[in-house]
Amino acid sequence: MVTADILSKAAASFDFDVNTLEFVSHSTNVVYRLPKNNEYYFLRISVKPLAYAEKIHAELEWVHDLVHHGVNASLPILTKDQQLTAVFEKDGQCFIAAVFRMAPGKFFDKGNPHLWRTDIYHAWGETMGKMHKHSKSYKPLVKGRQRDHWSKSGFSNPNLQRGKYRVLLEKLGSLEDQIDSLPREDNAYGLIHNDFHPYNFMIDGDTITVFDFDDCIYGWYALDIAIAAAHAV
Repeated sequence: MVTADILSKAAASFDFDVNTLEFVSHSTNVVYRLPKNNEYYFLRISVKPLAYAEKIHAELEWVHDLVHHGVNASLPILTKDQQLTAVFEKDGQCFIAAVFRMAPGKFFDKGNPHLWRTDIYHAWGETMGKMHKHSKSYKPLVKGRQRDHWSKSGFSNPNLQRGKYRVLLEKLGSLEDQIDSLPREDNAYGLIHNDFHPYNFMIDGDTITVFDFDDCIYGWYALDIAIAAAHAV
């Protein structure tokens, strides 16, 4: 649970008024919306082990770089100390705060031709293509501070070791073994969003702005395409 004390510290770190925070959601992270100077931003607080702060920093560093290379993504905002994150520890827990500029536009609506049409698919693919192109040359600023690489699922739930579940698990394992044997060449493998579906971008006219990079990993560019294609269908 994110306490009022943590929220106050996080808001102060990014120079926001804590009294303006509006709760948005609590799933993987706790998210609040906050206004400043007639614009809206999102405060994201992740409750993770302290060591994971480096992973989050690597995510934000990449997104920051993507935006400055022309990719339409929700820009991470720096703290007053010019850092990408603010980290707080309390009662044995670690709270990692980040703030993003709100993406312009609206969510998709399959029944609205202005918010779901052929142009959106083109913008979706173009934005992803720009991300992948830049990913091929991207190098983290600090060696060793980077996102995880794709890995096999490794399910350990004993309930999946019986009957039909076991058959499915064996099929999954076989597929993942095949995937794991694929070459990890620069033209095919790099940093990807890994969750690039319509609920993770906003539509503004004929452009989109992508956000929610907290699942990003080093993986095959084809994986990003496959995830998008599955959602598109």
